[in-house]
Amino acid sequence: MKPQLPPLVIAITISVLISASNIEVNKDQPVQNHASIDLNRRYLHNQGQFLLQSIHRFKRDSQSPPNENVILATRLDGFVERLRSFINDTHFDVESFDDQFYDLKKVLSEISCCSNKINRTKELHQQLRFSKHMFRAMTESITLMKRFKPPDTPRAVQVPGYLPIYEIIELNVIALAMNNSYGELDVSIESYKKKILLLWRRLRFWKEEFKEVENVPSEIRRIYNIQVDQVETNLESLQSFHGEN
Repeated sequence: MKPQLPPLVIAITISVLISASNIEVNKDQPVQNHASIDLNRRYLHNQGQFLLQSIHRFKRDSQSPPNENVILATRLDGFVERLRSFINDTHFDVESFDDQFYDLKKVLSEISCCSNKINRTKELHQQLRFSKHMFRAMTESITLMKRFKPPDTPRAVQVPGYLPIYEIIELNVIALAMNNSYGELDVSIESYKKKILLLWRRLRFWKEEFKEVENVPSEIRRIYNIQVDQVETNLESLQSFHGEN
């Protein structure tokens, strides 16, 4: 009997293609956001094409149907790459990420839902766990970064220590973006060893800057300590993989 294509594979493919077709440019949206929308469309288009090619190969060659774990792993790879696209070596594009938050949340929810219907491999579980962790960390970061954003005018009311905290929160996201979808150091990043060292230097600099701030409320200091701990944990994790390579 000719092998049948799993219903889940068909459902995932249809979901991706519908999502791609539904992304539209709002005429009232600022021009700078159009590039982000184009990135979304390309991401979903590429994911859909991968799934369609898998189905065509299956029909043509009459081989075993595409493995659901492989398909979802590919989607998680793409999802993490999409998260990383909001981050470069020095900056986290908070506004673009915030604009696309609900779309990203929907994609991750769909992948998670599909993964609950199959016998997940250990590797897929690892990918899904890190994808959720990175998305949650970025989401929490934008809330804090809005709170501690440098004021637009010199006379604006400033939270004591706002700048070091803002920079350290951003450092945490930048450090996360040096991981692949498995939560491991992406050694394909050019000069990754140097970049890890630079992140450590930036962290030390902003820690010293924070020490100079006077009259810091206990709640602000608590937020600062939490963020420093998170950055140090992420950098130590990167450095542990660095030592293995």
